[in-house]
Amino acid sequence: MPKIEVVKQRDLKDCGACCIESILKYYGGYVPLEKVRDDTCTNMNGTTAFHIIKALCGYGFDAIGVKAENILDENIYFPAIAHVQLTNGLQHFVVIYKANEKYVYLMDPAKGKVKMLIQEFLNIWDNILILATPSNNILRYTKELSIVGLFGKLLIKHKYLFLKIIITNIVLMLLTIIGNFYFQISISCIQEGQEAKFIKFIVILFFIILLFKIIINYIKTYYLNYLNKNLDTELFSMFLEHIFKLPLKFIQNRTTGEIVTRIDELSNTKNLFSEIFATLILNTILIFGAIVTLFLINSKLFFLLCFIIIIYLIVGLLFSKVIYHKVKENIETTTNFNTTLIENVDMNFSIKNLNLVREFIYRIENKLILMLKSNFSFMSILNIIELLKNFIYEVGLFMITTLGIYLIYKGELELLSLVTFNSVILYLFNPVKKLVDLMPKYNYLKASFSKLSEFLATEIEKEQGGLKHLIDPNIEVKDLTYSYDLFNKIINKVNFAIKSKEKVLLSGPSGSGKSTICKLIYRSLGTYSGNIEFNNTSECDYSLKAIRENILYVGQNEKLFTGTIRENIICFRNISDEKFKQVCKICKLEEIINKRPNRYNTIINASLNNLSGGEKQRIILARALLKKAKIIILDEALSEVNVNMEKEILDNIFTYFKNNTLIYVTHKNVEDKFTKIIRLGELC
Repeated sequence: MPKIEVVKQRDLKDCGACCIESILKYYGGYVPLEKVRDDTCTNMNGTTAFHIIKALCGYGFDAIGVKAENILDENIYFPAIAHVQLTNGLQHFVVIYKANEKYVYLMDPAKGKVKMLIQEFLNIWDNILILATPSNNILRYTKELSIVGLFGKLLIKHKYLFLKIIITNIVLMLLTIIGNFYFQISISCIQEGQEAKFIKFIVILFFIILLFKIIINYIKTYYLNYLNKNLDTELFSMFLEHIFKLPLKFIQNRTTGEIVTRIDELSNTKNLFSEIFATLILNTILIFGAIVTLFLINSKLFFLLCFIIIIYLIVGLLFSKVIYHKVKENIETTTNFNTTLIENVDMNFSIKNLNLVREFIYRIENKLILMLKSNFSFMSILNIIELLKNFIYEVGLFMITTLGIYLIYKGELELLSLVTFNSVILYLFNPVKKLVDLMPKYNYLKASFSKLSEFLATEIEKEQGGLKHLIDPNIEVKDLTYSYDLFNKIINKVNFAIKSKEKVLLSGPSGSGKSTICKLIYRSLGTYSGNIEFNNTSECDYSLKAIRENILYVGQNEKLFTGTIRENIICFRNISDEKFKQVCKICKLEEIINKRPNRYNTIINASLNNLSGGEKQRIILARALLKKAKIIILDEALSEVNVNMEKEILDNIFTYFKNNTLIYVTHKNVEDKFTKIIRLGELC
């Protein structure tokens, strides 16, 4: 039986990418899953066999799609990707690793390893297979991130703080164990008839030890909190910077829920690591100290305790994977519920307009029920496992006490030694319990970190490299062709030229590629064929920083943030009052602010509609025009503004930005304002 490489999908649309990842791992290759998603053009609708084959060929495979009548055909080699139609109507990809006359052995991205009766498989299979064999060296990216690597670097950076935590834990452990001998030493002194002064000395000494223990515990907690704060600062800064440097195409293919989930996973990963780190350090030291102490008190009781702990560890190990899978399932159902809830709350206005409140509540409640069922199932299993653990623990303590009583009866142990032994047991058994409880958490930490590392491995936009200055450029587009899915061409061999400082209207029917061309000029999309040149130099020869600094792009889906109108326009820049008033005049914002008592200090709520669509667009345009750019691209930027006001704003732009190149996209009739019109349908 070949080893089945399981790659679980993050959501419904990932099955194709996960199948590729499984085959890559089978042949010893590795490509980050997020990269596979990008290479297969995975979007909200998933991917296709065409894109899977194209990606596999790029990773060093000879891949073809075939229509097979018999899965047992000797010409079919495994592993192979099969396309199936599920009973719920959804289309799905799985990897077949082995098939015989009775069973088919699958890697299902939704379920993991699956052994299916061949007839059951044939009922859902639509006879489409993707066969892949290695042709060259299989692509293998370096796994840049690991749990040990990432957190190891952070701990090395804060090594002195780390050392302080270890030292305080050692001191705390010593004080804790010494404190447990207070009762035994005090009673022994009384039984031996020691003087009152000596007994008082013992009491004061142990009281001082107690005070030191409280202070050291406070210092240890302070150091741990300080370390957590430093880890939070560095991890979240790195993560947020990575998010905002990712290509726009990557972000557009992810839901808000997915991004929020990654942030939650980062927080959970950090918290779990901190918990594991603190538990391991403190409890390992405690375990070591307790072992030495217990062995010195009585070796027979100690070995019985070791036997009980071994049984406890075995039970913990046996159930750790069960707990891990249940935790993972619980998190997935919670994520699905949160994503659905966020999306439907955002749609609240549309839901009420359609009078579909009950239908959407029913949809949300279904997700809620799945989440609650998963949570109840998880808690029920936890309860059973805790029952077994408590049984072992309580029976174990009973056996130790019984053996201790027997040893006292035989004269091999003193009563005070048994009392001390039972007191110190807690400092061995409790850390062991915590370490056992960490096992499923560690598995979850690995799973969460795997998702995070895939996300962080996604290549960011490189701002540097290439020409740094873009001086009054003439724009020339030559044989420009682009497809979002590598199959359907949005634009095909488009040619046109725009001189520096020219004001150009880009027109054409919906779907003709106007916005696509604008985004390609701004370099916010992926690779294309053909060429875009600035002053006879390819756009690709310029650094991304030069492009973004010298080209302004404003689309119709721009957003405002919660804050005042002034804050939204200035947007954290150092802008003079004169410049601020100028752009407000250009965009005719007087009408907006005159209707509001707080004028430019009026609060805009990003989640509430306290501005009309046209008002928002004018504020967004004012914000954009504060950028010093040589080329201005307005892509349906005033689509919700009435045509008369749009023409007035255009006149203002022509006046104030006469030395800038303007590319304007609109569906409204403003052709009389432009001396040059580029009609896309006529450019092929």
